[in-house]
Amino acid sequence: MMTNKLGNTIEKQFWKFVLPSMLTMVLGGFYGIVDGFFIGNAVGDEGLAAINLAWPLTALILATGTGLGVGGAVLMSTKIGEGRIQEAARAKGNCFSLLLLISVIFTILFMLTASYIMRFFGAEGYVLTLCIDYIQIIVLGASMQIIGVGLTPILRNHGHTVLAMTIMISGFITNIVLDAICIMVFDWGLAGAAIATVAGQTLVTVCTLTAIFINKEMRIKPTEMKLIRSTAATIVRIGLSPFGSSLAPSLVIVICNWQCIRYGGNLAVAAYSVLSYILFSANSLMGGVGQGIQPIISHANGAKHYPAILQIRRKAIALILFISVVLFGLCLPAQTVIAQFFGLSAEASIIFARSLWISSFAFPFIGVVKLAAEFFCAINKTSNSSILIYCDPLLLSPLAFAILPLIFKLDGVWLALPVVQIILAIVAVRMFSRYERKLKYIISVSSK
Repeated sequence: MMTNKLGNTIEKQFWKFVLPSMLTMVLGGFYGIVDGFFIGNAVGDEGLAAINLAWPLTALILATGTGLGVGGAVLMSTKIGEGRIQEAARAKGNCFSLLLLISVIFTILFMLTASYIMRFFGAEGYVLTLCIDYIQIIVLGASMQIIGVGLTPILRNHGHTVLAMTIMISGFITNIVLDAICIMVFDWGLAGAAIATVAGQTLVTVCTLTAIFINKEMRIKPTEMKLIRSTAATIVRIGLSPFGSSLAPSLVIVICNWQCIRYGGNLAVAAYSVLSYILFSANSLMGGVGQGIQPIISHANGAKHYPAILQIRRKAIALILFISVVLFGLCLPAQTVIAQFFGLSAEASIIFARSLWISSFAFPFIGVVKLAAEFFCAINKTSNSSILIYCDPLLLSPLAFAILPLIFKLDGVWLALPVVQIILAIVAVRMFSRYERKLKYIISVSSK
């Protein structure tokens, strides 16, 4: 049935999955932005610097849940496309068990090591105190964050895209309301921001669990939760790509923060914290396109409906390029407004305006790379997606951040992003071209 829909009403299926996914991803990214708005206006540059320094650890927690959730959802959708319903149910149950297991491990591990990690990230003095205030509460709520973001792909791949989006909106609204109360009314600072974030994500987790377990089609049975080594290993292998895709920007943040401190001090870190919100929102929006097409692509790949795969990919690339142009056009005129919105000082605002002008040239290339990584993950070609994802934080960005600032000083820090993304986009286009030639050959042979 799904195969016929893909063949006959591909546009309807495309927008049905992509639009809610884009909104869900953007709202997920807005948790940090909302915290930044209230902290910037209540605490100032040091608060923004602390949030930015602490964010990579939060991102690791979220990325782990995302990786396992998408890994389980891709395997589930692929098995459904192949007609193996029992194996699809087992994939879902094993995914849930892995989410529970990693929740316990991360909570214990980071409760013991969070302060040491903050020092490693470069926090010191009063900024370190603020970081610890924030991250201790985030770590206590790690299980809610992991399970919430991990089960959302399962819900979405069952076709409940609007429900997943609605649940995310409810958590986001809760976060905003509690941020206002905890920070602006009770003056709890970064601890208040962390409480609001965990509360919002707890609501998402509770609602998602309720939706899954009251629906007979989606309900996870205890027998399906028993970990099967081969199934769990496949989920983890597929999940490495979305895990890296979610975490890579935050690994880059760690390296960039070090260089900001070196070439511009805490003012540059504060400016970069606002820039990272803009970049993270752009990443989330364009990543939402890739995650939105993932259920259709995975199902079509399992059903061997290759013309639909090519058609979906072409539509996704066109949408990505359109979003990139809109983002570029909106961000540059709004530099001053954005700086004022987050409460940056006059000195930090000047640095931010320069950083945004340089970094915004990366938008179209970010989109192509994000789409390619999600696409190859969806068809279970994890080697391709892993190359695109892990070459950034483990090779290209460290080299760019080491070399470019030696020549251009602080401007070199901002130049690193577009330079790295252009290189990765070239690699992504070559991967797309090679895969398309292979599919067209298979289609031509099968039609004879």
